[in-house]
Amino acid sequence: MSIYTKILKDLFQKDLNQEVFEARTRVSLEWYRKKIQTYYGNTSLKLDTKIIPHTPINHINPGWMYSFKYNPKHKDKLPYYDLFPLVLIIKPVPGGFLGLNFHYLRPVDRAFFMDALYKFETPDTRNNTLRINITYNILQSSRRMRFYKACIKRYRYYNIGNFFVPVTPEEWDMALFLPTERFKNETKKDIWEDSRSKY
Repeated sequence: MSIYTKILKDLFQKDLNQEVFEARTRVSLEWYRKKIQTYYGNTSLKLDTKIIPHTPINHINPGWMYSFKYNPKHKDKLPYYDLFPLVLIIKPVPGGFLGLNFHYLRPVDRAFFMDALYKFETPDTRNNTLRINITYNILQSSRRMRFYKACIKRYRYYNIGNFFVPVTPEEWDMALFLPTERFKNETKKDIWEDSRSKY
């Protein structure tokens, strides 16, 4: 069953909608708490802690998903931005990488998009896991991929903060709907509406 089908099934179960989504959020937040503990121990790290630039990350894997803190270089000129992106890496670029930040999409559109991306899932023999083997040309090739227009972003290593966590394939669905976006300058409702106008 696809992510989108699962969500629709939940949405149209009369009188269970709120209960289902509250339960899903609780499970997701517990997963996120354990994820932080795995990488940072029993820490008081909070989502609104100060972002501290650090040494560039040397080993990112195209086709992998990562959650991290980000402080844009030109944030004063941006209409809005996400402090805690959830990004599928497309490719390295000088000084950083190009990726898809799912937070710029409404949850139901994230599901549509991820279903399309799963078709490009392939074994990653370097790490004995899976990855999404996607390129910019593939993203442009199909209407099912149109969501990329709103969420493709370039990130600089130097502006990544002291929180950078890989999300493994078995955790992708969980992370995709976790409410960890922290938008600045606009509400997420307004940002999602703006995103929809791009695809």
